[in-house]
Amino acid sequence: MNVKINRSIAFLSLLFFVTIFFTWGFERLYEQKRYYLDKIERLDRPYKSYLSAAVHSITGKPAGLVKSILYSKDLSSTIISENNSILHEENTIHGATIVKIHKDKVEFAKNGQSWTQKVGEPPGLEWYN
Repeated sequence: MNVKINRSIAFLSLLFFVTIFFTWGFERLYEQKRYYLDKIERLDRPYKSYLSAAVHSITGKPAGLVKSILYSKDLSSTIISENNSILHEENTIHGATIVKIHKDKVEFAKNGQSWTQKVGEPPGLEWYN
């Protein structure tokens, strides 16, 4: 009887340590993933341009380049990427909502994340989240 109890305790102990080990390992993997994603997000804009072009070629999604802005106090508009239609505030393109159109930049929001882009500025990774 003692042998069965000792084996059960040994098995449960082993199971406990394996669970701890894998939990720690997955936490480390998540930290490394977050580290590399943060590193990519801090890249200079020219590198982001190359990265967004690479993502565009892999995913087939348009890059999200702000082509032009027509600003007025009453109704501003913008043209984005390969979509040559006129877009206004609160319109959605490629999953991103146009929050505000300023004289020199456009504010976007997608999946709880917001960012701004100027005309001709290379799009960032926000378009692909």
